[in-house]
Amino acid sequence: MPVILFADFTCADSYSTETMLAAISTELGTEVHYRAFERYPAGTPLPDMRPRTRKAHEAARFARDRGMERPVRDAIYAAHFVEGRDIGRVDVLVELGTALGLDRTELKVV
Repeated sequence: MPVILFADFTCADSYSTETMLAAISTELGTEVHYRAFERYPAGTPLPDMRPRTRKAHEAARFARDRGMERPVRDAIYAAHFVEGRDIGRVDVLVELGTALGLDRTELKVV
């Protein structure tokens, strides 16, 4: 039975849940289907320096269509939580995606 996870890249709980599910999904023989959930959509005041995540979700969807969703999601979470980068910036997302082998030109359109 597949697991559907609604998650946002700026949510620490989403990050830890995805990490846990990635570790056990193969063992359990289940697929994880990711769905975008923006904690801070346009028009919502941002606390501190929380980036808008729509473009990050779009990049993950782009990667899904190319069989690269898990590595891209991991890179986005690491960029935000480990490196403190602004994952709302297209140039950051393009850098992350191209480092994993995604096409720079196609990714910029996302």
